[in-house]
Amino acid sequence: GDLDLVVSALPDHSPAGLQAIPLTTDTISVVARRSHPLRTKRPQPSSTLAYPWVLPGRDVLLRSRLEALFRVVGLEPPPAKIETDSISFIAAVLRNSNMLSFATSQVLRSEMDGVVPLLIPGLTMTRSAGILFRSTAGITPAARAFIEAIKRLAHELGAN
Repeated sequence: GDLDLVVSALPDHSPAGLQAIPLTTDTISVVARRSHPLRTKRPQPSSTLAYPWVLPGRDVLLRSRLEALFRVVGLEPPPAKIETDSISFIAAVLRNSNMLSFATSQVLRSEMDGVVPLLIPGLTMTRSAGILFRSTAGITPAARAFIEAIKRLAHELGAN
């Protein structure tokens, strides 16, 4: 009850007592430089393990999702050769090496020029983001106005 609402990635299924308003959907995939050797092949999840990875810290949800995808396809997740939470540093490393990482399509478009997605079966996923709020509590007029403003902004920005 400390928060009226949260704007964040949405869970696959809303927990009991919470209601979700989806605002956007994004694709998350393995990423590499445009001239990476895996771009000319039909890479499988196991082929990515031949390359070093630059990844965000272990406490970052995106990394947890990547590790879960590897486990689902029966592989141990790749260890981070370099660990950083700086998107610009990750992009620079990728542009200048054969390292791999994991990013959203939105981040690719806005912050990772020269880096492209590798659509690898089992290692590509979509996620939704939106507003979560308690369905059992009334929404204050201020929270309702905020929700409407965020919905308008998401509509103006369009799909990721």
